[in-house]
Order: sequence, then structure tokens, then C-alpha cells
Amino acid sequence: MVKIVNLSGAYISTDDLAALNGWTYSYVSRLAKEGKIPGAIKFGRDYLIPCHPETGDVQINTKYTRTKSKTE
Repeated sequence: MVKIVNLSGAYISTDDLAALNGWTYSYVSRLAKEGKIPGAIKFGRDYLIPCHPETGDVQINTKYTRTKSKTE
């Protein structure tokens, strides 16, 4: 069975989001897999993450993001 997905709007890859925020690829993938990034779509081994088409902002529940390093 083939699933056809209509991608209307702007999306960013897990690699790009990780690079923009200083996170690792695996951390962003885990957030998407656990449903903590609304609207993330699995595409092969990666996720496509919706972002605002003009500003590039991505909606992530800040409750789950790292704000301090582990050593602090």
C-alpha cells in the first residue's frame, strides 16, 4: 500500500533544525518520534518538520527542550 502525503506549506528537515539550534540530529528525531514537535511527518529515516513559510519559526513545546547544559 502506498501512502500519498500532500505537503502544503514549508517544512524543514531534522538536520537543518538541529544545526539551527545547536542540537544533535538524534535529539531532534527523538522529539519528533515522541510527538513533541506538532505536525512532524516521518519521511524515510528523517522527519519533515513544519515551519512558518515567511519567518522559518518552528513550533516546539519548550517544556521538552534543553535550556541548560548537563554540567550546570
